Amino acid sequence: MRAGPQVQVGTVLGHRYKLKKILGSGGGAVVFEAFDWHEKKTVAVKVLRPALGDNGEIRDRFFRGARSMDELAGHGVVRVTDRGGSDRGYHYFAMELLHGRFRTVIENEVLSLRNRLDLVRQVGKTLEAAHARGIIHRDIRPDNILMGGDRKPYLTDFDIALSLHETRYTQIGLMGNIVYSAPEQLKDPRDATERSDIYSLAMLAVYAILREDPDLAAFQRDRYLFIEHLNCPLEVKQLLARALSAPARPVLRVGLGLLQ
Repeated sequence: MRAGPQVQVGTVLGHRYKLKKILGSGGGAVVFEAFDWHEKKTVAVKVLRPALGDNGEIRDRFFRGARSMDELAGHGVVRVTDRGGSDRGYHYFAMELLHGRFRTVIENEVLSLRNRLDLVRQVGKTLEAAHARGIIHRDIRPDNILMGGDRKPYLTDFDIALSLHETRYTQIGLMGNIVYSAPEQLKDPRDATERSDIYSLAMLAVYAILREDPDLAAFQRDRYLFIEHLNCPLEVKQLLARALSAPARPVLRVGLGLLQ
């Protein structure tokens, strides 16, 4: 009850979106499959948890994430169909509904190492486009990547993205996933840079090689020994060693696509 009203299946937002079922949820928002009465099609609607809606900084960041995704349309980002608005204290925006999951493809499908790393490379190209626009994602991990019907990966969840044009002195809490986040980002999310995303991309490549989340304890004990034991070509290990060094190297964004 202290958390306030919760978003419910069956709710209609903006006299347009009827929420049908929950697709996923996190600490800050819930994603629903919804029917768009205006367009007569099914979409995904992301709704900020009402308890957070009164926080202006969180609310602004939520909608800024939608704007960032819209700005990157055509660059491997889930397409925003409606930047959304507010209705009875619920803050939301709508996206194209993609059913595929990067994690499912990597862990369950029969793909060669080259093909798995090529999916990571495509995510890297998306990051390259984001960085060119001054946007740092700060939460690159398997669960924030969807798969389209074209078998391409699409990055989502820009809610905690940092614009290089906004102040870095805004106080924010721990963001991202501890396995995939760069050390400087875990220490203070405000210190995240493009290199932090590259570090996360390298850990995503490690995940694609292992087909499971990396053992963080083993990696932290000796990252170079950990990389050495990966079952992949020497060229891949060299790229990962560079990308996971301090500072991380941008070569990883395109290098993975050159491997045999």
